[in-house]
Amino acid sequence: MELKHPTLSEALQRIVGKPLLSATFIEDYLQLLWEGAFLNAYTMPRVLRDGVEYACESPEYRNAMYGLEGQTLKSVDVRPGERVWLNFSNAALSVSLRDADYVGPEALQFGGGDGPLWVV
Repeated sequence: MELKHPTLSEALQRIVGKPLLSATFIEDYLQLLWEGAFLNAYTMPRVLRDGVEYACESPEYRNAMYGLEGQTLKSVDVRPGERVWLNFSNAALSVSLRDADYVGPEALQFGGGDGPLWVV
């Protein structure tokens, strides 16, 4: 019997409907925590809020990122080879999956409870 592993999109569904507990900057990456799950973004995400896009070079980037704490994740959209979108009620966060944007061997890592560890 062959075990079917969920896709990254299916795995991320575990955090839809949950509030983001924290956004923590750790050396050269960002860690996002939900109850029972985490996402480490090694390619720094962009935040889109109120029609303004914040990149890690933006002076208000950290404030925009911290502003996501406590917000409930409404949906996810995984576009392989392009980006992962995490959509909150009044903001969105995106992590690029384009080869040209990688700063290391992976763009992100996701772990959710007893499921597999995702490295993209």
